[in-house]
Amino acid sequence: MDILKDIRDLAVILLGLSKEFNIDKFLHMLFEVLVDCSSSDELCRLALVSIIETVPVKDEVFHVVSKVLLSCLKLSQKICDPGSSESGSWAKRILVVVNKHYPSELRAAIRKFLEDVKGESTYEILGKVLDTNLDMSLGILDSKFWLALHHPKVVVRCATLSRLNSSSILKIKAVDSQSLVTIEDAILRQLHDDDLTVVLAALSLDELSDMISSSDLLKELQYVLKRCIGILMSSSSDKNSLATDVAILCLENANSKFGHDDDYLKTFAAMLFPLLLILPKTQRLNLKALQLAKEVKWPLYQNLAVAPSAEMKLQSGTLSSINMKTVTSLAEAFLMHPEEHMAWLNKINNDFQLLKTHLLFMLMQSFIMMKNERGQFSILFEAVFPFLKREWEAFESVGDVSVEEFKSEIQNWDGKRFLEQLSDTKLRALNTNILIFIFWKLLEALSEIPGDVLVDDNDKWVSILEDLFIFFSTSKYKHVFKEHLHYLVKSCKVIAPARFLSRFFTEEGGPVAVKLESLRCFSFLCSHLQDNLSIQFFPSVLVPLSSDNQDIKIAAMNCIEGLQAQWARVDFSSKKNGNSAIWSHFLDELLGLMVQQKRLILSDKQFLPSLLESLISSSCSSLLVPQNIQQRFDQSTKEKILAFLLRSALSMSNYGKLMILSLLKGIGSTIMVYKDVYSVLSLLLERRSRCYFDLDKSCQKLSKSEIEMLCLLLEICAVPSLSGGYALEDHLFQALRLDSMGSEDPAVIQPCITVLKKLNGDLYTELKKDMQDLLFYRLVFLFRNANGDVQNATREALLRLNISCSTVGKMLDFVFKQESLAISSVNGKKKKSNVHSWSNLSPDVICKGEDALSFLSSLLDFLLLKKDIADRDSLIGPLFKPLGKVFSDEWIGGTLTRDDKLVQVSPSISQSMSSTICYIQQTLLIILEDICASLINAVPIKDDILNEINIKLLVECAHSAKDGVTLNLVFSLISSVAKVVPEKVLEHILDILTVIGESAVSQIDSHSRRVFEDLISAVVPFWLSKTHNVEKLLEVFMNVLPEVAEHRRLSIVVYLLRTLGECSSLPSLLVLLFRSLVSRKGLPCVKTLQNPDSFTSLMHREWEYVFAVQIFHFAQNARSRICFQA
Repeated sequence: MDILKDIRDLAVILLGLSKEFNIDKFLHMLFEVLVDCSSSDELCRLALVSIIETVPVKDEVFHVVSKVLLSCLKLSQKICDPGSSESGSWAKRILVVVNKHYPSELRAAIRKFLEDVKGESTYEILGKVLDTNLDMSLGILDSKFWLALHHPKVVVRCATLSRLNSSSILKIKAVDSQSLVTIEDAILRQLHDDDLTVVLAALSLDELSDMISSSDLLKELQYVLKRCIGILMSSSSDKNSLATDVAILCLENANSKFGHDDDYLKTFAAMLFPLLLILPKTQRLNLKALQLAKEVKWPLYQNLAVAPSAEMKLQSGTLSSINMKTVTSLAEAFLMHPEEHMAWLNKINNDFQLLKTHLLFMLMQSFIMMKNERGQFSILFEAVFPFLKREWEAFESVGDVSVEEFKSEIQNWDGKRFLEQLSDTKLRALNTNILIFIFWKLLEALSEIPGDVLVDDNDKWVSILEDLFIFFSTSKYKHVFKEHLHYLVKSCKVIAPARFLSRFFTEEGGPVAVKLESLRCFSFLCSHLQDNLSIQFFPSVLVPLSSDNQDIKIAAMNCIEGLQAQWARVDFSSKKNGNSAIWSHFLDELLGLMVQQKRLILSDKQFLPSLLESLISSSCSSLLVPQNIQQRFDQSTKEKILAFLLRSALSMSNYGKLMILSLLKGIGSTIMVYKDVYSVLSLLLERRSRCYFDLDKSCQKLSKSEIEMLCLLLEICAVPSLSGGYALEDHLFQALRLDSMGSEDPAVIQPCITVLKKLNGDLYTELKKDMQDLLFYRLVFLFRNANGDVQNATREALLRLNISCSTVGKMLDFVFKQESLAISSVNGKKKKSNVHSWSNLSPDVICKGEDALSFLSSLLDFLLLKKDIADRDSLIGPLFKPLGKVFSDEWIGGTLTRDDKLVQVSPSISQSMSSTICYIQQTLLIILEDICASLINAVPIKDDILNEINIKLLVECAHSAKDGVTLNLVFSLISSVAKVVPEKVLEHILDILTVIGESAVSQIDSHSRRVFEDLISAVVPFWLSKTHNVEKLLEVFMNVLPEVAEHRRLSIVVYLLRTLGECSSLPSLLVLLFRSLVSRKGLPCVKTLQNPDSFTSLMHREWEYVFAVQIFHFAQNARSRICFQA
């Protein structure tokens, strides 16, 4: 022990060990030793205190406290000796630390110790020991007082409290800063005592409000009051008197301290509120609360009647009568300012059932008493509906069985009948029934509001109805509100019931439960109303009937059956007016037919649209629908049915419109004949243009349903009519408009893609020529769009259309004649020129500046992609015309004077303007080469096509080419031309050979080699057939050989010799080589040399001689291989 107590960080070490190991037994032994030594050894006491403060020792508190108190009892004998200097202050300091860290465990340990130790005066002895050296004249000691309040005997605790007086308490509080407990804490703890007798004694203290702070006192009074109410509501009668006394004393203390204090008045009023209705078990307390409430200046309590004396014993009938007066008074006050009062009630509302009961009674009476004055109902509804909704949801979350047992006859009760149920202690069940009854009274009050009040603010009243309907529909206990729902729709005055219900099942989204209940209520209306108002909403039922949810579809079909039954019950002959006269003669048969096909409608999602198509369309070949159905109605009736459905659909929400139009999609462009549908499409396109292209901020953007509806109508426009032709071509063209900003908004992209997917050869052929040209222009424009889906859809559309060569030619001519669109002046301003354009081109498609290059690239990409254009060879002339321009220095230089900005080239290639020009050059050459190659098998070739081929231009292009790829493409094109019309090549053969020879210097890659060889094989035979001059041909190449890299010379010449024929051409080549050698070195060289050997040595070092030797050896090896193979 001597070693342990000297360790400075003993507590920290033990804390670390306790986290890793179980040291409980060690701590138990250590505490025992430390307590024994603490009275005589200060270091042991300090070690013990440090461990208690640092290490979690909750389970050792009783052991430590018992040892300390036993030590104090032993010490008491020495302290009684007058000559002793012993003191119990060490023990008190230990207990002070324990109380600080483990107060509840300390109290339990003290009570257990006093129970176990024999002797009535044990706590007094311990108090004297602990308070040794204190001023004994004070009359009451700190420790003795504290121990007495924790004594296991109630009588001791009560006696201790009764002996307290204000002066002695105040003195004790100032005696010792190391006191075990403050007087305030002691009294607060006694208010939580298990025995109400002790609580009563604590509440009876004089100047109680001076001992405890106002906030703590009010909090404890609320706790004690709630505890007493709980006892009164659940305990036997022998405990009621004491609990009532304690509760009344709580109220009296609260009243004396807070009844006139504005800072705490709200809280005191809240304490009284649950007690204002008299219950048999709490009668005396309730009467006291009524008396105090009458005295309190609280607005809600101002009209309360004078309560009988708290000592009177009231009979059951009297209780109900008093309660009725109280509820009525509260309701009258509440109706004066419902929003203010409800705000306060929401704050005090908690899980205390009695408070909820009184609050619900007041709200119930408020709706019963409410006058049908202008605006009063809406104010009351807005104030209380959120609270009622929350309370019902709370009941649902608990799953109270009382709701399951609800009986509808309760709805016929009155307030007094409910008040009679207060004697029952099942407050939760009573609250549930009151809440259900309140909703019923709310509906009755709503139905009694005069019509002129409802008309004033129709939207607000419809909103109230919707809130109620959604609340009832989404309840877990639907059977409870079944009558509520029926009453709501039957008594609806602000809007036609059928129209009100249709809003729920024709809107997009929303809870499935609401849709189902709205359909069930619609079916209910059909079976109970005696007019035709529901029948005219038949088209609305088609929306849920096409739902993916099977339960909704079944409920909708029940509505169809209900409408058919209503039709048989209602006499339409006397009720025909403008609207009903139109549909009354066909709707019966239509409803009957749908009921007959019920099974198929419910089982197959595609059957309903097929059925409507067969009924209305003039031609339909659906395999789902029986053939005879198409003959059920004549053409006139079909038109009336369609008009009826469309007129109803256009009065629905956007989602409702979309669903009905989707069902009628199979009818085709006949739908667009109706001007209202036409107007919808026009308006949607106009909004699309204003919002997304014109950037009009005042314009509302398209919703998801509106976008889908726009796409659907555009699809319908792209369907040919029975009379031939297509509807609303202009609308299709508007949908193809996209902005240049690359917007990804669905409202911009989806309509465009929809039209692109519907474009086909028939639609294109039906267009006028100028419209075909315009459509083609737009498609080329879209082909370069940054959106991948648009690009793909445009590509597919272009491949489907039968674009003529004349259209392509005009487009090329149009683009290249707009000089100012591609060429800009040095300062960046556009040149003013006579621009040739088509009158039909709107500003959004006319290219400007770098856009022209991008557009041209897209046009060429299209030509590269679409190889099935009729008479494709006729494009040779239109393509040769711009070829010279795109290679001209003037055109290229004029284009590049602008900043080298990025240009978007289809598909998804971002290029600078310089690389775009190169791309255009190469693509033109590829297209021409492909067309010329396709002419090899074309016999005969038209003269006008042959005349368009310009070899001289190709030679110029080869000279102008800035890169090897472009040059190779020029050579490939010349090769293709040579194979088709060799005479064209022969006219410029020398120029071609010169270019070929020059290219051999720089074109050293394998691809260039293959192109070179292909060109040689195509050109040389025709040269020989005309001139038979091998030496002339070889001379062309000899002139450039010195510039060609050594490793390339041999392959070029070998291929050339093979083409010419080695045997006949090799000697000529050798002659040319030696002639070149002599002409360069000649006689001047001979004169400078001293002998023939020197001359020979010099010649052997020249490239001509070296190359001749290489050629000779190559020819020799070639002959050897031929002989070997033979």
